[in-house]
Amino acid sequence: MPIILDFLASHQNITELDLSWNHFHDQALIKLAANNTLHSLNLDFSFKIGLRAIIAFAKNTALHALYINGLSNEDFILLAKSNTLTQLESELSEIGPSGAVALAKNTSFI
Repeated sequence: MPIILDFLASHQNITELDLSWNHFHDQALIKLAANNTLHSLNLDFSFKIGLRAIIAFAKNTALHALYINGLSNEDFILLAKSNTLTQLESELSEIGPSGAVALAKNTSFI
């Protein structure tokens, strides 16, 4: 992840990144979530992403599209609090009624 973060820092014109099918520890994903140039991030099939990383992505103010699988109902509730996410795609996830309601209340989603 340090190489990716350094590359993104020196190439701020990159706004989309596909890191699907990779395994990163939550600490690395938290650092990636601090990036303010990415608008679209694909983390599909990147194993289970922990709660602290989900919280960091929910707080990101540049990210508009997030592709991430295996979310729990609580993860959906946290991501629904984002003011900038307009697109969230999540396969193989377990959304419950409260997660669905939280997403439905977020008017930024397309």
